[in-house]
Amino acid sequence: MLESWCLAPLALQNNLTDFPQKRAQLEQLADEFCAHKDKPLVWRLKHYEMLDQHFDALESAVTLKLIESNNDPYFVCLKEAVAPLAETLAEKTNGFIEEALALLTEASKPAWLLALLNDGEAPITAADATGLANGLSLDVLSKQHKQAKCLEESSPMVLTQRLSAFDNKEIVRQLSDGMCFAVARDYFNNLISQTKMDKPISLKQLREIERTPWSMLHFSLVEGIAIVSQAFASLDEQYGQKVRQAYTDGRIRLLKPGEPSMCMDTPAGSYIQLNYVNDLESLILLAHECGHLVHQEIVRERYILRQDISPLLSETIALYFEHHVACYWLEKHGLQEVLATWQKRQEIEWYHRHRLLALFEYKLYSLKEINTTAVSLLWRELNQEFYSQSVAFDRLFLKSWRELAHIVNSPFYYLIYPEAFSRIGKDDIADAVCALR
Repeated sequence: MLESWCLAPLALQNNLTDFPQKRAQLEQLADEFCAHKDKPLVWRLKHYEMLDQHFDALESAVTLKLIESNNDPYFVCLKEAVAPLAETLAEKTNGFIEEALALLTEASKPAWLLALLNDGEAPITAADATGLANGLSLDVLSKQHKQAKCLEESSPMVLTQRLSAFDNKEIVRQLSDGMCFAVARDYFNNLISQTKMDKPISLKQLREIERTPWSMLHFSLVEGIAIVSQAFASLDEQYGQKVRQAYTDGRIRLLKPGEPSMCMDTPAGSYIQLNYVNDLESLILLAHECGHLVHQEIVRERYILRQDISPLLSETIALYFEHHVACYWLEKHGLQEVLATWQKRQEIEWYHRHRLLALFEYKLYSLKEINTTAVSLLWRELNQEFYSQSVAFDRLFLKSWRELAHIVNSPFYYLIYPEAFSRIGKDDIADAVCALR
């Protein structure tokens, strides 16, 4: 590791006379960071995070001295020098953001999952768990997988070894009531009954039936940005402005089918990548990620020191924003029946299907051996119970569990969504959104 990265970020003289030296050190760090493009992505993400921390510490020290000195002209000048430094650092590292978004999907996958994706039969091992670092939340490696580093190889790794940060009894309680299957089966059986078909239907056909009420709605990306920004502005004008600015700056980009949508928090503003195919689902996905963007950027603006955002609060606010956009546009155009149908679909998706995904992840640990055949059989068994016996799954679907990025990046993150969805109608969440203003 480069010696300069060991720089103590708060080791500043009391009167900040060494500010020019610290500023030069930060610029040097940025240059060194850019010069090591050959390093693994996880290394570069970690050091980008460290650069961000060093800058935050310097900015915080200057701001605090400015407050303590009651706006002494000397510290006013230092504060004015921080802004161009931020622009310099952003300019030096901006190319990395785009590269990280493009590479993160593959780089964050552990060795055991890559083996499965290549149709390998190697079981999960404790050594593989050390590769479960999530580039967007690097503390995953240290907090959730700390014990895995010193464990002997096991096949499979038991749940308690993998999840030192979780209450296993609580996980079992949330996943054992079976209601996610019962409610979902009734919902899908009702849709299937409308077709009057005697033979099983494909999941694709079932989804097409589900989309019928809003299938006539189409939104280009430009239209989607306008709708989301207008809906956000109805809560607060700055929310809409942040969405428009991100689009103007090129910080909202489209992905190829199959790549994961996400919003990445950076000192240069939040970056969004998403799949967008001009339908209602795309519009709401855009609203969800823009909800993350607004939340992240306001938190960065509000606090001197960088703040960790609770995953539950983060997803709750994103779901609140997507719910608001659906209500805003559909009610505005007199589509109350479509809205009611859409909201039921969202309940099945966020509250019930995401519990299915968490249950699938939980049951992976009970498999005697993890290989593509065993995982695919488990995936089919759970989905058959969820969707109903009247649904037939093709071969591609049987391996679609490969797309579940959270089970390798953030264990049991899927349990956050049901809880977040259950909270979006409560007053405290509306108050939390208002508190962002």
